[in-house]
Amino acid sequence: MPELIYPTRTKIRGPILISAASLRELDSILAEQMQSLRSLQSQMVEERVDETIEESRKGGTLGMDVEEERKRYRKIFRSGHLGNESTSLVLYFSNGGRLKAKSFQEAAAHAEISQNLATSFNLSVECGTISLRMTAESDSFDTELTLDVSPSDVEASKNLFSALKRWLREIQAPRLQQWWCTIGHARFVPWTAFVIALFIALGASLGNPDSNYYKEQARELVKQGISPANQQKALETLLALESDYIAPVSHGVGHWFWFFFIGGTIVCLILSYPPKIVLGLGVGEDKIVRWRRWTRLVLVVVPGFIAANFVYPFIIQVIKRFVSQ
Repeated sequence: MPELIYPTRTKIRGPILISAASLRELDSILAEQMQSLRSLQSQMVEERVDETIEESRKGGTLGMDVEEERKRYRKIFRSGHLGNESTSLVLYFSNGGRLKAKSFQEAAAHAEISQNLATSFNLSVECGTISLRMTAESDSFDTELTLDVSPSDVEASKNLFSALKRWLREIQAPRLQQWWCTIGHARFVPWTAFVIALFIALGASLGNPDSNYYKEQARELVKQGISPANQQKALETLLALESDYIAPVSHGVGHWFWFFFIGGTIVCLILSYPPKIVLGLGVGEDKIVRWRRWTRLVLVVVPGFIAANFVYPFIIQVIKRFVSQ
C-alpha cells in the first residue's frame, strides 16, 4: 500500500534574532515532546520484548520464569539503541568560547552568558530511534537555522517536526530583512551597482549644463522665429546639440549628485552589515532590542532614499508631461 512521506527537514534564513521568551518556548516544546517520545520508546521496548519472548518460546529456549526473562530482555533493549535518550546544547560565543548545557534555561543561568554574546548554537536530541538536530550558524556566505528530524516515516517524528516548524515560523524574520541579510553576505553587489550608478550620475550631472544651455537657446530661437538674421545662430545651436559641444557655463556637479553620493554610500554601508544571529540570553537581550529598533529605522531610510532618487523624479516627469498636454 503506497504511503505518502513528508520531509522532516527545513531551514529559515537570517537574520535570526531569538528573544529570551522564544527560547523558553522552545524549551517547553521540547520538554512536552520528550514525554511523548518516552512513551513511544517504552512501547517499542515492550514490543521488542514480546517478540523476543515469542521467538524464544517457539525455539524452546524460554526459561521457566517468564517474568524474569522479560526483565532481562527489557534491560538489554534499554541499554541498546532503543534506550537512547540524550539532550545536548552547545552555545558558541563571539569571543570564541562555547558552553554546553541541557537547555537554554540552564544556559541562561551560567555566568558566561552575562559577559559574552551567544552568536550560534547546536542542539541535538535523541530518544529511542527518534533524533533531532537544530543548528543556527552564520559564515561568510550564509546565515540560517536548520531543523532536521529523523526518521521521517514515523508519526512521532512528524509530530515533533510540526511543533518545531510552527515555532520557526514565529521567529522567522520578514522577507525584506531576509533579503537584507542575503545582500549583506554579498556586499560587493550593492557596492558595484552603486559605483556604476555613481559614474552614470556624474556623467549626467556634468552633461546636463551643456545640453540645457543649448536647449534654452533653441527654445528662444523658436520663440522668436527663424529669420535670415539668426539662421547662423540656429545652425550653431543645432550642431552644438548634436555634437554634445561643451557650453560656456560652469561644469561643477550639482546638489543632487552630492545627495546621491552621500545617501548611496550610507545605504550601501547599511546593506553591507545586517543583523545575523543573536540569542536573547544575557547581553544578547539588549542587543536584540537595539537590532529591532535599527531594522525599523532602516525600513524607512532605504525606501526613502530610493523614492527620493528614482520614484519621485519619475512621478514629477509624468506630471509635467500630463500638464503640458
